[in-house]
Amino acid sequence: MLEPNSKILHKLFVDEDDKVLVVKAHYRPVLYTVTKQHGQDFRGTVPQILSPVICPIWITREGLFFSAGTPYIPRDVLAPQADDKFTIAEVSKLDDFLTTHSIPSYSDEDIVSAIQSEETIAEQNELWKQYHKLAQELFGDVCSKQKISELYTLLEDGVIGKIDDITGASTHILSLYDKLSDSNHSSPLLHSYATQSVSHHETCLFAADTIAARLGHSNTQFPLAEAQRDALSHALTMSDSDILAVNGPPGTGKTTFVLSVVASLWIESALKEEEPPLIIAASTNNQAVTNVIDAFGKDFDEGSDELSGRWLPDVSSYGGYFPSAKKEDEASKKYQTRSFYSQLENLEYLDRAETHFIERAQASFKDMDLESTEHVKDHLLNQLKINQQTLEQIQACWKSYSKKSKLWKTY
Repeated sequence: MLEPNSKILHKLFVDEDDKVLVVKAHYRPVLYTVTKQHGQDFRGTVPQILSPVICPIWITREGLFFSAGTPYIPRDVLAPQADDKFTIAEVSKLDDFLTTHSIPSYSDEDIVSAIQSEETIAEQNELWKQYHKLAQELFGDVCSKQKISELYTLLEDGVIGKIDDITGASTHILSLYDKLSDSNHSSPLLHSYATQSVSHHETCLFAADTIAARLGHSNTQFPLAEAQRDALSHALTMSDSDILAVNGPPGTGKTTFVLSVVASLWIESALKEEEPPLIIAASTNNQAVTNVIDAFGKDFDEGSDELSGRWLPDVSSYGGYFPSAKKEDEASKKYQTRSFYSQLENLEYLDRAETHFIERAQASFKDMDLESTEHVKDHLLNQLKINQQTLEQIQACWKSYSKKSKLWKTY
């Protein structure tokens, strides 16, 4: 445990609200550093600092420790590994150990009530001894001390670091795996994703052959660059099982490319008189997702005429943001989150939105008699079809010109 006035305990709670009674942390009981060789740092591929065992724990404001999960060995130092990476234990040996050793742990939902129980506090010291003993046995029985001692020197103290844990992140992933395992339906996208090697390579499409498919663009001032047009052409011809990788350093137009994909898919579904596609931007970090949403406000050129913008009241963005429950309150100040949509999904808003939509349409098409959303939809659909035909004519003309140009070059 930690002393109530210790610097470590103060640091763990310094940014927390006074109502927060407990924080989650990782306790690393043993730490190693790479041993110098001939006075120089070892420059191999092994980690410079090695933490063989990690203990997920809860720490109260009084400095008491409670189990937040079974101690474990990081996967990146467990065999098997690709490319002969440095390892200190076998996954199979760890699994055998965890099968026969367990320790009670407190979940996010249980810990607050547990630390307010006199019985739990009275048992804390004994429970922590059992937990610490389990961590010692894990290290002694599973890890190869010989491999560690050949390259590393033991540091005197372990470390404790608070973690911003996304609890339950794997819960829905595991349930998805279970559902896929039990399903008899074909999953072509999953099959493509799980393929270990590319079975065949496709030739690059000519951007000029897909002019008619590129129905929308995110900016009226700047066209797509050649590489962006190539990527867009492939994205719009993908089947359900296809995966398209697009990479490039910051500032090369990846987000602009995404906006153009979205614009084209929206218009395509409108032409087919279908519901717009559900497009999901997912990432291992929230910043990448919010960058796409921010780009709609910054880079998505709506125009300045009567047709511009959203024709729905109170809706300003083109995308919703669904962070973890812990981060929704803060995110809702800037983005349209789950709570925002729950406020709109009612009959009162539907009536107000329909009236607003018709008013915007009447302001845009003053010479037309548009009395219902159906009339507005029919007129907008007709305009889209006219523009689609124009793109098809451009593509046909360009194709004809390209053929004649090749013939001229042969003479």
